[in-house]
Amino acid sequence: MKPIFYSEEEEMLLSEIIKKPREFFITHKINLSPGRQKMFARGKNMLAKGFPLAYVLGFKWFFGNKFSVNPNVLIPRPETELLVEDVWEQIRKIPKDKNNKIIIADVGTGSGAIVISIAKELEKIRGDARNIYLMGTDISGEALKVAKTNARAILRRKKIKFLKGNLAMPIFSELRRSSFQPEKTFIIITANLPYLSKKELVAPSIKKEPKSALLGGKQKGFETIARFIGQIAKENKLQSAALASVFLEINYNQARMAKKTIRENFPRAKIKLKKDLAGFYRLANFELP
Repeated sequence: MKPIFYSEEEEMLLSEIIKKPREFFITHKINLSPGRQKMFARGKNMLAKGFPLAYVLGFKWFFGNKFSVNPNVLIPRPETELLVEDVWEQIRKIPKDKNNKIIIADVGTGSGAIVISIAKELEKIRGDARNIYLMGTDISGEALKVAKTNARAILRRKKIKFLKGNLAMPIFSELRRSSFQPEKTFIIITANLPYLSKKELVAPSIKKEPKSALLGGKQKGFETIARFIGQIAKENKLQSAALASVFLEINYNQARMAKKTIRENFPRAKIKLKKDLAGFYRLANFELP
């Protein structure tokens, strides 16, 4: 009998089905039950149709946590871990005063990977996380269902308030309703918004992911991010906080556009740009004066 050869993705699929490491296939003959044969055939069919492995499996690992994903949400990418790490570092710098209030809001939350990963480490970073409030917004109700599922599965105690709406607008509504002491409130906003142009949507690897989570504008792909920055500029409460810091994931070719747009809206803002491991600018952070 000829040996059966599997593609790398098929091996990963099979590994998940039989709950064995990929190395197991080298030394063992695989005999699948009828039920598992159907699962494998269904998965192979989805892969052949161009579905990413994460959608076939129904999950993606991110910062050591297993996030449920489906075609309603973008698949978490390793480069987004840079943003999460920088937010952790920002939180560490906030004075540990029991009267301080920290608000962390994730715009365009999708699967919830960013805000949930931040939340998971809060007790290690701060010790007492009782005065930390977390929010996630998305315009897609289906995406919010996925985020809520992930929050319940990954977080035991810390709660996240998920809100449906246009970019940062639900956050501002919450801020206006809350008891807000500017000198004691530290606000961190994260956003991994759509940043691809129409030309960039042709890549086969992303064709099955939601277009609404990818297309940032027909021309340069930066229009959604620019609109988000404009929303922040109109919110006076952010500018009166003890700290208002915004973390943006951007496309590899958008650093100049990001800096220009931030500077036009916030002439005195402190702006930082950070490169990913490939050497491309991937993160834009600015603090309101």
